[in-house]
Amino acid sequence: MRKAAPLIAALILALTGPVLAAPAVIQVVKAPADLPEPFARIARESDIFVSDGRYAAVIAATSRPLWSTINYGHPDVAGYIAAFLPSEAAARPEVQFGYPYLRLDGKALVVETASVRPEGSTVVARASCQGPDGVRLDILVRYAFAFEAGRIDVAAEVRNAGAAPVEGLSASLGANAWQSYNFSPYNAKSFPTLNFRVYERPDHALAWHDPNPAGTSGDPRPGALRPGQVHRLSYSLYAADAPPELLDRLYRALRLRTVRAALAIDGFDGPSEVVVREPATGAVFFRTFLDRAVPLSIPLPPGTYEVRANLFPAVVERTFVARAGHDPSGPDAAPEAWTIKPPAFGRVRLSLADPRGRHVPGKVSFIGLAPTASPYFLPENPVVTGRSWETLKTAVYPPPEGFDVVLPAGTYLATASRGPEFAMETRVVEVLTGEPRDLRFTIDRAVATPGLVSIDTHMHTQFSDGSVLVAERLRSAVAEGIDVVVSADHNAVTDYRADLDRLGLAGELGFVPGNEVTTRTSNIHFNTFPVAIRADEPDGGAISVRDEIPGRLFALAREKNRGSLVQVNHPRSGSLGYFNNYNLDPETAAFADHGFDPDFEVMEAMNGARFGGENSRAIEDWFHLVNRGYPVRIVASSDAHGVDGGETGYARTFALMDEPVAGAVDPVALTLALKKGRAFVSNGPIVSVRADGKATFGDTVKARQGRVDLEITVTGAPWIDVSEVRLVVDGERRPALPIEGADGRTVKFRDRVRVDMPRDGWIAVEVRGARSLYPLIQQRSGNGDPDRTAIPYALTNPIFVDADGDGLSSPVWPDKVLVK
Repeated sequence: MRKAAPLIAALILALTGPVLAAPAVIQVVKAPADLPEPFARIARESDIFVSDGRYAAVIAATSRPLWSTINYGHPDVAGYIAAFLPSEAAARPEVQFGYPYLRLDGKALVVETASVRPEGSTVVARASCQGPDGVRLDILVRYAFAFEAGRIDVAAEVRNAGAAPVEGLSASLGANAWQSYNFSPYNAKSFPTLNFRVYERPDHALAWHDPNPAGTSGDPRPGALRPGQVHRLSYSLYAADAPPELLDRLYRALRLRTVRAALAIDGFDGPSEVVVREPATGAVFFRTFLDRAVPLSIPLPPGTYEVRANLFPAVVERTFVARAGHDPSGPDAAPEAWTIKPPAFGRVRLSLADPRGRHVPGKVSFIGLAPTASPYFLPENPVVTGRSWETLKTAVYPPPEGFDVVLPAGTYLATASRGPEFAMETRVVEVLTGEPRDLRFTIDRAVATPGLVSIDTHMHTQFSDGSVLVAERLRSAVAEGIDVVVSADHNAVTDYRADLDRLGLAGELGFVPGNEVTTRTSNIHFNTFPVAIRADEPDGGAISVRDEIPGRLFALAREKNRGSLVQVNHPRSGSLGYFNNYNLDPETAAFADHGFDPDFEVMEAMNGARFGGENSRAIEDWFHLVNRGYPVRIVASSDAHGVDGGETGYARTFALMDEPVAGAVDPVALTLALKKGRAFVSNGPIVSVRADGKATFGDTVKARQGRVDLEITVTGAPWIDVSEVRLVVDGERRPALPIEGADGRTVKFRDRVRVDMPRDGWIAVEVRGARSLYPLIQQRSGNGDPDRTAIPYALTNPIFVDADGDGLSSPVWPDKVLVK
């Protein structure tokens, strides 16, 4: 990655003069192609290029949007620092640093740049933003280039330019480093002055430092501004060749004495990660991800530290002391010597087959039994990718020929599985040094599901904020027994087809392209699928999200891809929840704020494996919307970002339709099944319901003498527990039915139930279990609360009842949602 460095340095010198004598030179860009790389591909005409031969930066002066590494839209880059790095570096130079991030009563304000121009030895950006009720703020940001210290200093002013006082205003550091891997030692109570964050990149490092008093959601800074009053902030952006050099500069700027720790990993030269934490707070004072273990020299304030060395797949933790009396500038200037040694390793030869010896494309997970730590298999290098990475990785996917797995010697709980339709085998395994040990698992299909297709309609990869590549996402989906996957990266249509073919999974897994439409303010997240893959368009043909009004976005999505559906995601998920953001009445959905639009076909009842919390509130909302006559049906999805601890396919949707043949799914038939509600959501139990012998969920049945007879069957693999089956009638949960017809293995419930339905209405079936799905799903409660763990759950879409014989099922409540 350093091969281009001499050329870049020479080009910058040609522009700015000799390194030793040159102050920072500021120039308005006339021809971006004349700049050295990587600045030539970042800068636009009229941007501002600054360099002194040692460091270089671009201040954007022309309007264009930027996207973060997670594909969320960010503010217009004009007025921000758009790149900053040492002259010999070239990898991932982009940043977005400058204007303060402004929020009014917790909601983001959009800044519009008026001008960006050099003023003496600085660059000044002027902008404004507007808020509700006549709020107007003027913003001035001045960039000063302290390149002799590898730093850009930023002085920002926010002035109330309106006629009335502004209340509830928050102004904070505006920074987007375009990178997930970072660390910060900041702790509001223990380390309030250490408010900086360091980002390691392949050939350099960046850091920001924010010395301003920190506000909170309950106590925003400045809070209030009188007309004409100005609020000032200052912060700095640093660049250096590596994180230790940045830390030296930051601690010097803070006048904080440090001790140099020399950390060596003895007897291990593979990929590794080192994380240094202060044990009382967990504050991270250093972290790095290495292609191979090398000695490290780390500046640290005196104190006690926990060092975690991820020597993939081993996890080694040690405690060290950086002595306060050690003076790195004195005669005893030798660094503190810290040494970590890897454990002994063993090897197991894995295979996974059915009782007839045929390969099963499942997974095997390993959980360490004390004192053995769970393994941490090698994730994608986040310093190289700049993306999220798997921080929990304990599962592997044995290929047909089997393969060898290296593990630290010790004792493990090993679990082989292939989703809720298959049996599961669990063993305690002791891994020893020496020759490999064969570890053969046998699992078979436990439940036949003809006419049911399992679908995960919401998952992510590193093309947005996922922590895995497409190939790993596909392997995990097959291993969890999913039939069809829908790509749902934020604001991008990700094409899985090439990886399906390369992995030989095209005949195993169906694929439907889609995307998760995500506004900059996250007032709504929704999926749209199926969509056309348009390789010649930005982001594969995803729709623009410049307009953030939900109804307009729904219409735009349908206009661009005729026949696609709109799936509202995680509607009660904090500030990302559509229903929260528009204050949909949680009691009966009687009202919502202006801008709410109920014109969506499906919504997530289950986002992830857990029933409790946000999902249970979303289910109540759905009951209310169905009662009000909205044709909204439910789906479930994993919203998987990683794999282990957020498994693909948990939860999932089972749709009544013809099964894919050799992985080929009919997207039109799938969409129609979901729109009609011929589906149920589940993280394990399989539900079959027949009304009067033939109708099922999504259908309308005529009540006979005010009654409907149901045949209900619940099945599942032996390891899935079912302890409650109940009816939901017109949104009201009925008492649990007596458990009948269970066989102690795969049949959990089977019975005929008569329901009195004197009026039009609807019926759904809800299923719950009491035993956790751990360890197949590595999502534990943490505090014993059942709502915080993954327990078996399923809920069907409604069977509508026509009680008055007019051929229709009238809404339970005649009034629609009142949008204020």
